Amino acid sequence: MIAIVSKQELVAKGLFAQEQGAQVCIVGMWIWAKFPTKPAEEVRTALSTEGFHWSKSKGRWYFVGALSTSPRPHSYKAIVERYGEEELET
Repeated sequence: MIAIVSKQELVAKGLFAQEQGAQVCIVGMWIWAKFPTKPAEEVRTALSTEGFHWSKSKGRWYFVGALSTSPRPHSYKAIVERYGEEELET
């Protein structure tokens, strides 16, 4: 949970505020960020620097707060159904 707290602090510091309409959600131990359009280069660089990765199949940036124990990929919807979703204010 320590990793999630630090990522919530990133949201509070405005990492996602640079992009209007960014949706940031905690799903289990993961943080997912979805932007209405492709973020600017400096935002993508900041996300990568902070440990986020791009999921082309889900169309979202994600941060893994814990190692996954599942050997197979799941859709974003399936992940939310299993762990629930909490949207953060950006």
